[in-house]
Parts: sequence; C-alpha cells; structure tokens
Amino acid sequence: MSKALEFYEVSAKKGSVKAHKVLARFHERNGDIDVYIKHLKVVASAGDQDSMDDLLKLYKNEALTKDELTQTLRAFQASCIEMKNKDRHFGKNFTAANGGINPLGEAQPADLIKAAKRSRRSIYS
Repeated sequence: MSKALEFYEVSAKKGSVKAHKVLARFHERNGDIDVYIKHLKVVASAGDQDSMDDLLKLYKNEALTKDELTQTLRAFQASCIEMKNKDRHFGKNFTAANGGINPLGEAQPADLIKAAKRSRRSIYS
C-alpha cells in the first residue's frame, strides 16, 4: 500500500482532487485527523458536497474551527457558482435544441445511441 500511497501523494501535489479524496479516506481510517481534515478541505473547496458534509460534521464535533469552516465554505460556494455559469447552460440548451449537435457541430454519444434506436438498427453492426 505504501507505493500506491506515494503515487496518490504525488497526484495530490499536482492538483488531483480524486487523489486528495482517496488520501482523506486513508488518513480517516488510520486516525490521522489533522491530515484527514487537510485533504477534506481541498476536496470540499473543489465543490464536493460529500466532503463539505463531512467537514460540517467535524465542526459540530468541535474538530474544526469556525474560521476553517468559513474559509472552506466560501471556496466551496465559489466552486459551485463557477460550475453554474451561463456558457455551460447555453451549451447544454443549444445541444438539446439542435437534436444532439453541440455548438462545435459534434454529435453527442448518447444522442447517437438514441438515433440508432429510433432507426431500429443495431449500433454494433
């Protein structure tokens, strides 16, 4: 497990949110609460709702200060707002309105499968 842990640590240092989440769970199981909280804050700041819920539980159990929670909550909210920008919604609505063709003129895989089912041809033949 130590070699895998090293790879996750390298990935986390390079910015992988998934690696931070894996490391948080590892440190939680091993009882290293300070490192667990550190990784959870990074994941929650990236917009992960489960990690934010875990931090709220830690705050209720007084394992996290109000300042730490406030700072992470602000980063979480900023990340969520960023994911709800107008361009994303425009692209999604444009794709839906144009029969599965996105603004770049590319068909979406799910729409290709639907089209194949409508034409009653197998997509695998």
